[in-house]
Amino acid sequence: AGAGVDGASGDGSAAVVKEDAMPNTALSFAELHPLLLDGCRECHREGGQAANTNLIYNGTISSDLAATLPYVNRNDAANSRLLTKATGRNHGGGAVWAPASTPVATVLNWIQHGTQP
Repeated sequence: AGAGVDGASGDGSAAVVKEDAMPNTALSFAELHPLLLDGCRECHREGGQAANTNLIYNGTISSDLAATLPYVNRNDAANSRLLTKATGRNHGGGAVWAPASTPVATVLNWIQHGTQP
């Protein structure tokens, strides 16, 4: 997944997303979870191409939240590894989402509002 995503340069040089473009509403991980499963679970699962990483999704909200939190930087949300990797920066799977895409904006919103479970 991720090859040829519209708007993703693949070189990781672009900013993830403009922080002022975010809606100002809190979002729970339960609401975000399906988005991460769609974008990441194909490789980040047992037996997947990224099974040797620490980010493994099994479909359970509590364990997937625990796997996700180490990839979040609340002090610099836009540069959280979860977002930089998903947009192709230092990510073996390439860009999963374009930097200015709705999924990136949604994840950024969740981080900025405190990574609610």
